[in-house]
Amino acid sequence: MSFGDYINFTQRYCNKLLAAINVYPNPTLGKVTIEGAKEDQVFRLYGVNGQLIKEGKFKKGKNQMNFTDFAPGIYLLKVDEHTFKISKR
Repeated sequence: MSFGDYINFTQRYCNKLLAAINVYPNPTLGKVTIEGAKEDQVFRLYGVNGQLIKEGKFKKGKNQMNFTDFAPGIYLLKVDEHTFKISKR
């Protein structure tokens, strides 16, 4: 396999992983639903300043995070090497 083939394979694999996880509604006023994450997959939620707010593992099926008590702004949900930007109104 050439380096170019490896890059193409890696991009297709990463796109498939990203497509498998769905985060909604975004922006949110309260709860966010995360679908498609694997059971026991580790997540970390950060504020835009880089401060770790919450970490844990996803449960089987749909998961929810409550943003009701969070200040309006941008939050970063990291799942493995993937990052999802969530906007809280």
